[in-house]
Order: sequence, then C-alpha cells, then structure tokens
Amino acid sequence: AADQDSSGFVLLRTTKTTRLLRIFGFVRMLRVSDLLARVLDRYWGRQFLPFLELPAMIMCLVILNHLIGCGWSLLGRLDVTDTGFRWMDEQLSWQTEETIAHQSVFFQWSTAVHWAITQMTPGSMSVQPANSVERIYNILCLLIGTIFFSSIVSRLSVKLT
Repeated sequence: AADQDSSGFVLLRTTKTTRLLRIFGFVRMLRVSDLLARVLDRYWGRQFLPFLELPAMIMCLVILNHLIGCGWSLLGRLDVTDTGFRWMDEQLSWQTEETIAHQSVFFQWSTAVHWAITQMTPGSMSVQPANSVERIYNILCLLIGTIFFSSIVSRLSVKLT
C-alpha cells in the first residue's frame, strides 16, 4: 500500500509539473508571436502579416502536439495503473507478441505524437488508453484539441472573409 501511495504522489507531482511547463511554454509562444507581429508591422507593414499567420499557427500546432505526445509517452512509461495495463503494452500486430514498449524510443515518440495529432483532428489510431489515468489524459487532450482546432478554423475563416 505504501508503494502505491508513493507512486500516486509521483504521478500527481509529475502531472502538476507537466501542466506548469505546458502553461509556461504556451505563454512563451504567445509572447514570441506578439513580438514577431510587432517587428513585422514596424518594418514591413500589415500586408505581410497574413502570410505568416498560417505557418505560425501550424508551428504552434506542431509544438502543442509534441508536448501532448511527450505527456502521453510519459504516461505509458509510468507504473501507475489501475488495470495493470498501459498503452505501451499493446501488441504491434496480431502476428507478433512484441509491444510498443519493446520498440525504439523514436518509434514510441512518433506513435505518441501520432496519437496526439488524432486528438486534435478527426483522425483515428489503434492506440487507446489502457487505464483510468490515461483515459482522463485522453479526455483532457480531446477538450484541448477541440478548443485549439476550432480556434484555428475560426481564425482561418476570419482571414478568408
């Protein structure tokens, strides 16, 4: 029981730290975006700004998906599970016994980022949450993805009209 309490504390501390890092990273991205807009406005005027907004939004999407994927990868490595399974314990295919956990770090990362992108878009993927902590993270990512994706669509529609 003491081992479960300490692993729960580690998960809580890791979750809080990850949340703070994401918030600081997002605030930093907003500051850089604002600074870039002021520099462009000063030297090239406003006519150049719309051409850079789409790449900036795509870059923010890539960074956000990387951060979400890193969090998902971390959850797959932690031993905090109520079902005894983690998403990294899934088999690669029905033809082999090898799991995602036995693959290279690059494969695990690319799988996690692929999963993160499917949370932002209507895409699908075979990787799914295997315990309650992963499921709660999945729900939070779906909410963040809905907000982020709808804001991108909204900004693009404003730019086109």
